[in-house]
Amino acid sequence: MKQLTISINEKQEEFLKRFAEKHHDGADDNLHTADAFHVVENKRYDYIPYSSDLNGYFEDLPLTFTYDQDYEVWWDDEIEMIRMVY
Repeated sequence: MKQLTISINEKQEEFLKRFAEKHHDGADDNLHTADAFHVVENKRYDYIPYSSDLNGYFEDLPLTFTYDQDYEVWWDDEIEMIRMVY
């Protein structure tokens, strides 16, 4: 058997304890969950901000940004893209 160690803060610990009290087999709050596996996640924005040092790689083309794999929606500003997506 392998052992897994995780670190959570006090607020996350309290949330998981309260959530576990309400979501078990037969609990009134457990409406549509069978044998649930509960986790706490942290949201972190991860992006590369614009830098004029990148201009040489784009041969004077303006930098544009997208998030979708179909390349249908583009933004001129990476911060605005992130705001619209999230």
